[in-house]
Amino acid sequence: MKVVALVSGGKDSCYAMMRCVDYGHEIVALANLLPMNDDVDELDSFMYQTVGHQIVEAYAECMGLPLFRKRILGKASVQEMRYSETQGDEVEDLEVLLRTVKRHYPSIDAVSSGAIASDYQRLRVENVCSRLGLVSLAYLWKQEQSTLLEHMIDRGIHAVLVKVAALGLEPYKHLGKDLSTLRPLLTLLSNMYGCNVCGEGGEYESLTLDCPLFKNARIILDGFNIVLHSPDSIASVGVLHISNFHLERKSECLTSQSTYPDTASADCSLVTWVTEDAEGKQTSSPVVSLASLCPQKDDIGSENGDGLLEFSNHTSQLCRISIGKGSELFTCACWRESANNQFLDVKDELMLILQALKWELREKGLGWADVLFVHLYLADMKKFADANDVYLKFITDKECIKGVPSRCTVEVPLVEGGLGSVMVELLVAHDKSKKVLHVQSISCWAPSCIGPYSQATMHRGILHMAGQLGLHPATMSLVSAKENDSPEFKLGSQAFIPTPLVHFVLVPALPKGALVEVELSFYVAKTESISSESEDDDETFEVDGHRMPYAEKAFQYFDSSGALKRLSKSARVKDNINGQSMYILNQLCKILASVEVLDESCKPRSHDVICERKTQDFEHEEELFGALEDCLEFALTALDQADLHWGDVLIYRVFFNSEEISPLPLRKSLETFANLRETEVVDQARCGPACEFPKPLLIPVCGTGLTSELQSLITIDLLALSKNHRVP
Repeated sequence: MKVVALVSGGKDSCYAMMRCVDYGHEIVALANLLPMNDDVDELDSFMYQTVGHQIVEAYAECMGLPLFRKRILGKASVQEMRYSETQGDEVEDLEVLLRTVKRHYPSIDAVSSGAIASDYQRLRVENVCSRLGLVSLAYLWKQEQSTLLEHMIDRGIHAVLVKVAALGLEPYKHLGKDLSTLRPLLTLLSNMYGCNVCGEGGEYESLTLDCPLFKNARIILDGFNIVLHSPDSIASVGVLHISNFHLERKSECLTSQSTYPDTASADCSLVTWVTEDAEGKQTSSPVVSLASLCPQKDDIGSENGDGLLEFSNHTSQLCRISIGKGSELFTCACWRESANNQFLDVKDELMLILQALKWELREKGLGWADVLFVHLYLADMKKFADANDVYLKFITDKECIKGVPSRCTVEVPLVEGGLGSVMVELLVAHDKSKKVLHVQSISCWAPSCIGPYSQATMHRGILHMAGQLGLHPATMSLVSAKENDSPEFKLGSQAFIPTPLVHFVLVPALPKGALVEVELSFYVAKTESISSESEDDDETFEVDGHRMPYAEKAFQYFDSSGALKRLSKSARVKDNINGQSMYILNQLCKILASVEVLDESCKPRSHDVICERKTQDFEHEEELFGALEDCLEFALTALDQADLHWGDVLIYRVFFNSEEISPLPLRKSLETFANLRETEVVDQARCGPACEFPKPLLIPVCGTGLTSELQSLITIDLLALSKNHRVP
């Protein structure tokens, strides 16, 4: 990609540029923000380093690249973690700067920044990038700081300290000193006082005078003086005010860094000053508000007395189910049953479905901000881009003030299951307590979520992770077999993690052409006492007596308190019924039960081979009902063990092999069981007061099972949560 690099003069922004080049990107322009007054070294800014701004203009000549500079007019008006466009905020200066760069260089795809640990800064850069249609590159994000500093120095970053503000760093002793010389001291201060060796806690700021990307010249400081901001006897705060410098020409490019592309000759006309020109801020931006593209209620149809939308332009019917209506958590799903083999375009069909779900949420006083997780099932993964375009019109950062929900997208044989081209399932919470991890920047840390979904969503002690593909984080490309010599998927390898329940599903296709996608849910025991200064990133939880950072570690651990119990350790319930469950007494219960294939000839085949005869293992509906009844009886037993009942069921999915099972007798058998339980077996202990059996979501797949052999015809997936469920 063609990249504009944000440069402050510090070591981090320069090394971030080097990492961009490492991964094949091309730096085509530089961008810098500085104070209104040249004599001011440092602003009271939450976003920008400005100490040493006097020499940043020289970077254009050193690198032979155009530099765009803008003076900072705004203040840190919005100091909450999340940010939305706010006139007068200092973030809008960055938007004006990058928008101007993009106007001069329309081919620019991405923005590079030196963010390492500040969610505050990262989220604001990502916000501006999303508005301008640019990708955020943050290759230093969450890197181990000691190793990172070592790599910077070893690879030729020559930087000096221009600000100190930490115990052990003295203005008159350490300002102007080379970073490589001070590295042992920084490591010592880290060990003694917990200081950040890269200065991420504000301990110091640096100024880069030379690096391998400076092909034309290096910077030599000729004059400076030390200014004390806080002459504290314990930890004085001081800055290096630069008064004079010159450039020292390089006779030739360093051969050890010859992999970097040659740059153009230095030119004094390389610097462009950006001014706040009100003329066309709105019209010059290529980004159109997605909210304006979202259809309104009158555009799509009218609503009948049952709350189901009637679409005057279409004869097909939308079907919806909702589970757990009376609890704080519930699931709802929507799909369209194809009538007379009449199919809609995926864009039109998803538009209808999301609009129907939107109005169902609104009837409950909720919105997209209350959605925790979205399952998006497509009949054709080739239509994923079209579906994503529609999805973006509904589920946006503006609509989801606490963060967009996590998502898992797969292709399933919907048409073979008698459905349309799209099916959507939502997990929704009535309260506003969810927390999300949504990193849109491409980094070396973890695969980014450039799309409208979060990597993970935490709610009431359960972490729901988005579908994970085998992507290389820095390139966002699928990992090849050569890159991974041991592609075995191993679970429960750490002693304190109990063996998890695993449901294997065979589908026709996955995003990006991946062969494997993993969707994980974790139960996390959080600490009772939490000290939090911000609303998003300071919470911790405890594992084996160790306090872990919430945002970084939560998704890596199951509960280790011993409360998690297993009912059936893969024990066969009957000849062809297999069931597993895990539960926490009176809190939650996860259940998997499957109807397995007994006949070898009936094992799942390739997804493109459709069985001529449905219900091959079941000559009569009575046999199908009997097998399902055994599965559901196992589920009832598991709920009994957990001291829960059917009224607590939140998720109720039935995956069936569409090559072997027809959906009509399957649905009829499930309805028969529910009717029997509701009308003939009034069992308060097992069903709960006024129990109403939830309707399951039927999901056609190519293969299913509790082992990778995929020997099941049907798998029932249940999650029950007590209405009084609490985080331990």
